[in-house]
Amino acid sequence: MKENARRSGFEKINLILAVVLAMLIIIGIFYQAPAVRQEMNVENLTVVAAPEQAVSQEHPDFIQAEFVPVIPAGSNVALGMKVEASSFEATFTPRKVTDGNAGGVSYWEGAKDSYPNWIAVELEEARTVHAVRILLNPQNIWGRREQTFAVEVSGDGETYAEVAAEATYVFDPDLGNETVVEFDPAMATSVRLIFTANTGSGGGQVAELEVYGE
Repeated sequence: MKENARRSGFEKINLILAVVLAMLIIIGIFYQAPAVRQEMNVENLTVVAAPEQAVSQEHPDFIQAEFVPVIPAGSNVALGMKVEASSFEATFTPRKVTDGNAGGVSYWEGAKDSYPNWIAVELEEARTVHAVRILLNPQNIWGRREQTFAVEVSGDGETYAEVAAEATYVFDPDLGNETVVEFDPAMATSVRLIFTANTGSGGGQVAELEVYGE
């Protein structure tokens, strides 16, 4: 009798489990989470047609116009020439501004808090010059800055005359991090920049100093 009672108990438990399992299956088939039901509601769907394109597209607001550098007429007569400066910071010596390389750490920087500081390139012989092009490192890590300086020329390397009055110039990596200063043609054996301010450093900064003339 005990064996029959035990068997009857197991049968009841199995029956209960079978009923519960059947209910779970039915609930699983017909139940949908609210988020799923909402996604399936046609009123909440926005159909967007994918554009046909052979190349990647970019939103017009994020397209930046390609920068085209302005190169003054004539030739750069300062390339490879000797350079002197009033001071320099660490290893950023004046000779680097005529090596033809504006990248990396190839630049001159005046000593901190020593304004006015100057840098001058000595030409091999007297040349008729009419413009200077000043470059900084073009990479974006060199953020936008403003530098204030004047341009002077000398016929003997000792007495200088101003050819471009002191002004503030913008150096923006989106625009090549460079600026061009043009002036009336002048005979010179030396061209000098005199810096009085720089929003990006405590001294003047030049990666390349190009002098254009005949």
